[in-house]
Amino acid sequence: MLKAAESNNQKTDLNTEKSIKNDLTPFFAFIVIMRVIATCLITNTHLNQIYPVAWLAVGGLFGDSLFFIVSGFCLAEIGNNSFFKWYGKRLFRIYPSVLLISIIFCVIGRFQIQSVNDFLYIFLYPTKFPFIGSIVMLYVFFYVTLKIDFFHNHIPQTMLVVGVCWLLLYIFLVDKSTRIDTADYYLTKFLFFEAMLYGAYIRLNTEKYKNKNKWWKWCLFILGSSLYLGSKMIIDKFNLMNLQFIIILFVFFITIFLFLSLIGIEKHIPKLGFIYSLSKFLAPLTLEIYIVQHYIISIVNNVKTLVFPLNFIIVITNIVISAFLLNKIIFYLKKIIVALLYKLKNKKV
Repeated sequence: MLKAAESNNQKTDLNTEKSIKNDLTPFFAFIVIMRVIATCLITNTHLNQIYPVAWLAVGGLFGDSLFFIVSGFCLAEIGNNSFFKWYGKRLFRIYPSVLLISIIFCVIGRFQIQSVNDFLYIFLYPTKFPFIGSIVMLYVFFYVTLKIDFFHNHIPQTMLVVGVCWLLLYIFLVDKSTRIDTADYYLTKFLFFEAMLYGAYIRLNTEKYKNKNKWWKWCLFILGSSLYLGSKMIIDKFNLMNLQFIIILFVFFITIFLFLSLIGIEKHIPKLGFIYSLSKFLAPLTLEIYIVQHYIISIVNNVKTLVFPLNFIIVITNIVISAFLLNKIIFYLKKIIVALLYKLKNKKV
């Protein structure tokens, strides 16, 4: 009897672990690296008041784009999953961390709830975190696109149509006097969706690109990165707002070629030693790093006696520690929830 009980407990634990496992799967080492690069770029963008020179805080849109191309790659094989099952898993990965940190921020006064709309924006559609709002919306479009055979079998053509729609909106509807190269601007959703589709395309054609390292891909990435940084600095300095679309194009360009370059050296990435080990530690924390960093950065910014690089070290250290603790808390909360649901399901059976 005891052995049978232990066996059942072990099966329950195994099912629980499988149910709460996130999308960071070990089947591709380069995905681990890309997640960390994306997280570093997004965090770097928010450090403009930490750095002695504000223009060092760049790369956020590029980092967001990397996350979306990784997401498309990891989720491309939808299979026979129903929408609600598939979408529910995505939300279960994201929302517990977002909801918990939102509750904490409401308690300490960082988020204010003065109306029903405020409550809905914070807890249902979390616009306080632009990346989260974008990903939960684009998941829907991504699922529908990959489920329809025509679009699934013609991803490059689908991307072309999305690109044309983006161009038409930019030409005829966009107020070009405002900034459009930010993560929370609606036009960048097209960039993110294009990135997801391209990631899915590579996933469905993995063997064409895996371990196919080509020097010219790295050269194009370096060239594109230089053009991206140069164009961004020139447009910002001379207020050439009509040319902002160039920044978005370069972001998409370098996202593609960094992705192709890293998948091309997939077999070599685990040999990076400490860098890869550190990346494996940080990669599961990317969501938590994103949602805690704004608050921590704002706190350190208010301590005027801290100067660079001490303020930078304190910010990064506290972000990682806070993200790690939040990740662990959420993991055990999910474990409890899934175990309870599993037991309820067995009782009904």
